[in-house]
Amino acid sequence: NNRKFHLRVYVLAIGALKVYVYHDILALFSRDRYNNDSSLSSVENFDLKCHITNTCFQLEHLDKNNNSNEFKKVEDECVKRFWELELDKAKLDLIFNQIKDCTGRIFECLICEPTVFQPLENAFELFGFDYLVDQNFNCFFLESNAFPDFKQTGDNLNSLIDCLFYQTISLTCDEFFDLGKVCDPTKMSLVY
Repeated sequence: NNRKFHLRVYVLAIGALKVYVYHDILALFSRDRYNNDSSLSSVENFDLKCHITNTCFQLEHLDKNNNSNEFKKVEDECVKRFWELELDKAKLDLIFNQIKDCTGRIFECLICEPTVFQPLENAFELFGFDYLVDQNFNCFFLESNAFPDFKQTGDNLNSLIDCLFYQTISLTCDEFFDLGKVCDPTKMSLVY
Protein backbone atom coordinates (compact mmCIF):
# COMPACT_ATOMS: atom_id res chain seq x y z
CA ASN A 1 0.00 0.00 0.00
CA ASN A 2 2.89 2.33 -0.77
CA ARG A 3 4.12 2.45 2.84
CA LYS A 4 7.74 2.06 3.84
CA PHE A 5 8.57 -0.85 6.13
CA HIS A 6 11.45 -2.83 7.55
CA LEU A 7 11.67 -6.32 8.98
CA ARG A 8 12.62 -6.98 12.61
CA VAL A 9 14.32 -10.36 12.89
CA TYR A 10 15.15 -11.85 16.29
CA VAL A 11 18.53 -13.56 16.36
CA LEU A 12 19.83 -15.84 19.13
CA ALA A 13 23.60 -16.24 19.63
CA ILE A 14 24.62 -19.07 21.96
CA GLY A 15 28.05 -19.74 23.43
CA ALA A 16 31.06 -19.48 21.20
CA LEU A 17 29.16 -19.78 18.74
CA LYS A 18 25.86 -21.03 17.38
CA VAL A 19 23.47 -18.55 15.80
CA TYR A 20 19.75 -19.02 15.18
CA VAL A 21 17.19 -16.91 13.34
CA TYR A 22 13.68 -16.89 14.81
CA HIS A 23 11.03 -17.76 12.23
CA ASP A 24 8.39 -15.25 13.39
CA ILE A 25 9.49 -11.94 11.91
CA LEU A 26 7.83 -8.57 12.36
CA ALA A 27 7.07 -6.20 9.51
CA LEU A 28 7.17 -2.63 10.90
CA PHE A 29 5.43 -0.08 8.70
CA SER A 30 5.41 3.70 8.54
CA ARG A 31 2.09 5.15 9.60
CA ASP A 32 1.44 7.17 6.45
CA ARG A 33 1.77 6.43 2.76
CA TYR A 34 5.14 7.24 1.21
CA ASN A 35 5.42 10.78 -0.13
CA ASN A 36 8.46 11.93 -2.06
CA ASP A 37 7.19 15.45 -2.64
CA SER A 38 10.15 17.39 -4.02
CA SER A 39 8.32 20.68 -3.45
CA LEU A 40 8.99 20.47 0.29
CA SER A 41 11.45 23.28 0.78
CA SER A 42 11.90 23.34 4.54
CA VAL A 43 12.47 20.86 7.33
CA GLU A 44 9.57 22.33 9.31
CA ASN A 45 7.07 21.18 6.66
CA PHE A 46 8.61 17.76 6.22
CA ASP A 47 6.40 15.03 7.69
CA LEU A 48 8.53 12.12 8.89
CA LYS A 49 5.62 9.73 9.52
CA CYS A 50 5.80 8.46 5.95
CA HIS A 51 9.55 7.87 6.11
CA ILE A 52 10.24 6.39 9.55
CA THR A 53 9.24 2.82 10.31
CA ASN A 54 10.16 2.86 14.00
CA THR A 55 7.11 1.76 16.01
CA CYS A 56 7.82 4.05 18.96
CA PHE A 57 7.90 7.05 16.62
CA GLN A 58 4.61 6.03 15.01
CA LEU A 59 2.83 5.73 18.36
CA GLU A 60 4.57 8.42 20.44
CA HIS A 61 1.84 11.06 20.07
CA LEU A 62 -0.95 8.64 21.04
CA ASP A 63 -1.92 7.95 24.64
CA LYS A 64 -2.58 4.22 24.91
CA ASN A 65 -5.11 4.70 27.73
CA ASN A 66 -7.01 7.79 26.52
CA ASN A 67 -7.04 6.97 22.80
CA SER A 68 -7.17 3.19 23.05
CA ASN A 69 -9.16 2.68 19.82
CA GLU A 70 -6.92 4.94 17.74
CA PHE A 71 -3.79 3.52 19.42
CA LYS A 72 -4.87 -0.05 18.60
CA LYS A 73 -5.75 0.92 15.02
CA VAL A 74 -2.36 2.57 14.40
CA GLU A 75 -0.56 -0.32 16.13
CA ASP A 76 -2.39 -2.84 13.92
CA GLU A 77 -1.50 -0.84 10.79
CA CYS A 78 2.16 -0.44 11.74
CA VAL A 79 3.05 -3.89 13.15
CA LYS A 80 2.31 -7.05 11.18
CA ARG A 81 3.51 -10.64 11.05
CA PHE A 82 5.89 -11.16 8.12
CA TRP A 83 4.34 -14.51 7.18
CA GLU A 84 0.89 -12.88 6.93
CA LEU A 85 1.91 -10.19 4.44
CA GLU A 86 0.05 -10.21 1.14
CA LEU A 87 2.82 -11.93 -0.81
CA ASP A 88 2.91 -15.42 -2.19
CA LYS A 89 4.79 -18.06 -0.19
CA ALA A 90 7.63 -18.28 -2.73
CA LYS A 91 8.47 -14.57 -2.23
CA LEU A 92 8.24 -14.85 1.55
CA ASP A 93 10.53 -17.90 1.46
CA LEU A 94 12.97 -16.05 -0.82
CA ILE A 95 13.16 -13.15 1.64
CA PHE A 96 13.50 -15.46 4.66
CA ASN A 97 16.30 -17.46 3.01
CA GLN A 98 18.20 -14.24 2.25
CA ILE A 99 17.79 -13.15 5.88
CA LYS A 100 19.16 -16.46 7.17
CA ASP A 101 22.09 -16.38 4.74
CA CYS A 102 22.99 -12.75 5.49
CA THR A 103 22.70 -13.21 9.27
CA GLY A 104 24.99 -16.25 9.14
CA ARG A 105 27.55 -14.33 7.08
CA ILE A 106 27.47 -11.39 9.49
CA PHE A 107 28.37 -13.65 12.42
CA GLU A 108 30.98 -15.41 10.30
CA CYS A 109 32.66 -12.01 9.88
CA LEU A 110 32.18 -11.02 13.54
CA ILE A 111 33.79 -14.17 14.94
CA CYS A 112 37.06 -12.99 13.40
CA GLU A 113 36.82 -9.60 15.15
CA PRO A 114 37.35 -10.27 18.88
CA THR A 115 37.67 -6.57 19.67
CA VAL A 116 34.13 -6.02 18.35
CA PHE A 117 32.30 -9.22 19.31
CA GLN A 118 33.22 -11.66 22.07
CA PRO A 119 30.91 -14.65 22.40
CA LEU A 120 31.17 -16.44 25.75
CA GLU A 121 30.69 -20.12 26.60
CA ASN A 122 27.52 -20.86 28.61
CA ALA A 123 26.03 -17.49 27.67
CA PHE A 124 23.50 -16.33 25.13
CA GLU A 125 22.28 -13.07 23.68
CA LEU A 126 19.19 -12.04 21.75
CA PHE A 127 19.57 -9.44 19.02
CA GLY A 128 17.08 -7.56 16.87
CA PHE A 129 18.34 -7.43 13.29
CA ASP A 130 16.61 -5.03 10.91
CA TYR A 131 16.37 -5.70 7.18
CA LEU A 132 15.06 -3.70 4.23
CA VAL A 133 13.44 -5.31 1.19
CA ASP A 134 13.46 -3.65 -2.22
CA GLN A 135 10.86 -3.89 -4.99
CA ASN A 136 12.67 -6.94 -6.43
CA PHE A 137 12.51 -8.77 -3.07
CA ASN A 138 16.21 -8.38 -2.36
CA CYS A 139 17.09 -8.08 1.34
CA PHE A 140 19.55 -5.58 2.76
CA PHE A 141 20.90 -5.58 6.29
CA LEU A 142 20.06 -2.27 7.99
CA GLU A 143 21.27 -2.61 11.59
CA SER A 144 21.64 -4.81 14.62
CA ASN A 145 20.19 -3.94 18.01
CA ALA A 146 21.89 -5.50 21.03
CA PHE A 147 18.93 -4.41 23.18
CA PRO A 148 15.90 -5.19 21.02
CA ASP A 149 12.68 -3.53 22.06
CA PHE A 150 10.31 -6.45 22.55
CA LYS A 151 7.31 -4.21 23.08
CA GLN A 152 7.42 -3.31 19.36
CA THR A 153 5.20 -6.30 18.77
CA GLY A 154 2.26 -4.52 20.35
CA ASP A 155 -0.38 -6.14 22.48
CA ASN A 156 -1.82 -8.27 19.66
CA LEU A 157 1.45 -10.07 18.95
CA ASN A 158 2.68 -10.72 22.50
CA SER A 159 2.46 -14.45 21.80
CA LEU A 160 5.22 -14.03 19.20
CA ILE A 161 7.63 -12.85 21.93
CA ASP A 162 6.42 -15.47 24.42
CA CYS A 163 7.23 -18.14 21.86
CA LEU A 164 10.64 -16.55 21.18
CA PHE A 165 11.55 -16.84 24.86
CA TYR A 166 10.33 -20.45 25.13
CA GLN A 167 12.35 -21.35 22.03
CA THR A 168 15.39 -19.55 23.52
CA ILE A 169 15.07 -21.36 26.86
CA SER A 170 14.77 -24.68 25.08
CA LEU A 171 17.99 -24.12 23.11
CA THR A 172 20.01 -22.53 25.92
CA CYS A 173 18.88 -24.15 29.17
CA ASP A 174 17.13 -27.49 28.64
CA GLU A 175 20.38 -29.45 28.48
CA PHE A 176 21.41 -28.23 31.94
CA PHE A 177 18.28 -29.38 33.74
CA ASP A 178 16.68 -32.79 33.95
CA LEU A 179 13.16 -31.42 33.72
CA GLY A 180 12.20 -32.28 30.18
CA LYS A 181 12.00 -29.94 27.23
CA VAL A 182 10.30 -26.58 27.66
CA CYS A 183 9.24 -26.85 23.99
CA ASP A 184 10.52 -28.17 20.70
CA PRO A 185 12.54 -25.30 19.14
CA THR A 186 11.06 -25.69 15.67
CA LYS A 187 10.88 -21.94 15.04
CA MET A 188 14.66 -21.46 15.27
CA SER A 189 16.84 -21.92 12.19
CA LEU A 190 20.54 -22.57 12.74
CA VAL A 191 22.43 -20.15 10.45
CA TYR A 192 25.95 -20.34 11.90
